[in-house]
Amino acid sequence: MSRASLFAVALALACMSAVRTLGAADPASPTKQHIAGTIRRLDAQMRVIELMTGVGYATRLIRFRVADDARIEAPHAGALISSLTPGTYARVEFVRGPATALAPDNLVAVAITVLIVEDGGGAP
Repeated sequence: MSRASLFAVALALACMSAVRTLGAADPASPTKQHIAGTIRRLDAQMRVIELMTGVGYATRLIRFRVADDARIEAPHAGALISSLTPGTYARVEFVRGPATALAPDNLVAVAITVLIVEDGGGAP
């Protein structure tokens, strides 16, 4: 074998080893993340919430699927998904589920904590 072909084989083996090492994350223990924002839309039947977050022109709309065993903490009503209302400022703790064609991000809310409840009022 020539020196170039030995180098190519060694490089290919190193790349395969690196890919295997990088892809070895434990899927059984996903990393929890959190974000705070205003609940824009809630579909209690489908267990989906949309959270608007950001400031000024840097706003984002993030969709979460609420896990069946998600912990919901609200000072009013009960700890049910139906107790959340649009306009409520909340902190969502989430994990990334496996990506699918319909949900490439697949963010799953595991805990929702209500921080500020919007009373529907406004400036006089």
